[in-house]
Amino acid sequence: MEEDVIQSDYDFPEMTQWVENFENFLKVHEYFPTIEASAALTSMRSFNNHHVLPFYNNDSKQLIDFWVYGSPLVKGHLKGTDFTFSPKYKEFSLEPKAIDSTEFKIVRIKSEGTSEKSIFIDIKVRNFNKKDFLFKVLSLPEFWRNFHFLSRKRKDKGAIIHPAYNLNRTLNKFYTPNKKFTLSSLIGKNKQEIFQNIQSEAPLKVYINSFAMHLYFSMPGYALPLTMREQMWSAKETPAMTITLNENYFNLICIDYGKNAEENRKLLQEFSESFSNREQSFAQHFELGQYSGGHFLVTTAEEFAFVYETNMVELFDSLTKLDALTNI
Repeated sequence: MEEDVIQSDYDFPEMTQWVENFENFLKVHEYFPTIEASAALTSMRSFNNHHVLPFYNNDSKQLIDFWVYGSPLVKGHLKGTDFTFSPKYKEFSLEPKAIDSTEFKIVRIKSEGTSEKSIFIDIKVRNFNKKDFLFKVLSLPEFWRNFHFLSRKRKDKGAIIHPAYNLNRTLNKFYTPNKKFTLSSLIGKNKQEIFQNIQSEAPLKVYINSFAMHLYFSMPGYALPLTMREQMWSAKETPAMTITLNENYFNLICIDYGKNAEENRKLLQEFSESFSNREQSFAQHFELGQYSGGHFLVTTAEEFAFVYETNMVELFDSLTKLDALTNI
């Protein structure tokens, strides 16, 4: 990714910073390996295959028991940054453990559905700043578009051997790529087909623990999972922020912020202007013309919200336009 950023025809300051953060995260983990950093890195390997489990309670019990909670098929033992694996599993008696509140704050991700009253996962965020974190969450669709734009490769020039291949194969489904960049058989020819494909296939398969991975990935070293002991402690605490996933064919992401409606309005305006400026600069650089770029809104006086997949498609439409213009 560092090479991709350096060689890019367009400068993304946020992605340059992301590469630096990821490199620092890996260096720290090399010398001070932890369970939560290892779990985050394992989770980052794909959108859908490796996730930290939600908190185990009465509401989540049926779901998590289905995922064989407490009876792992293999046990990974961490020694330094190396793992050894064994089918043997030993039961542990665990006591809650508080996080270092001077370094981290808790963010809760919960699911709101007809039958899910209190299924949630907590993560810890280093150097938490409420406004900055809010803007990071709102910018997730933009992050994935930029990540894909920088890391995608032509099929005849190393797409399959690129480390981001599996991630890019999923992201490929959010627009109509040039045939030389097409990695998936399910490609919509226009926005209507793209939305239909996403509705039927749900390529991101967004759930609270997979959404947590999106935060680990986009904020490497800053957003981290909790150990089981830390999760036992945090479950009884009031989080610094709560993100609610309203699941349907497309996922409405709601972020609670504060009760001051005027402050929220100004924040939304600040974010929208910054986001719009970035998109206009990108579009002008590649002579893409006009496109909507996303739909952000405040749902109530206390929450910011956006439809995840819809914003992904609107932002990735810039790559559809780019591929149609360049015909590389």
